[in-house]
Amino acid sequence: MQSLIIKNHAETNLKTLLAFFNSRVLSWLFCQINLVARRDDFPKTIIKQTRGLPLPNLESATTTHDQAALTTLVDQILAAKRAGDETTIKRLEVEIDQIVYRLFDLTPGEIALIENSVSP
Repeated sequence: MQSLIIKNHAETNLKTLLAFFNSRVLSWLFCQINLVARRDDFPKTIIKQTRGLPLPNLESATTTHDQAALTTLVDQILAAKRAGDETTIKRLEVEIDQIVYRLFDLTPGEIALIENSVSP
């Protein structure tokens, strides 16, 4: 799993970060590195713990397109949430996960491990 930290946080869209932090990848990783998350049904996530989570390198031209797509998907999820459309939300979450998997350059085996370990 590629684990490069975003170098320039000021230029990273907050909705892109929201998509990452709510993706299956970071949910899985958080549970792997945080003992509280593994023993508590409702773990607290504090900023100190999230600072150590890896994010893909978002500085290439290819990832600019993916960042825009993530921002659009987050906007669509927020609209679906306001409308109470859970089916659309689930579909959009899957789309976000697919983009995040690609940005982390995960193998099919790594994706299967994550999907089998983290509830949707």
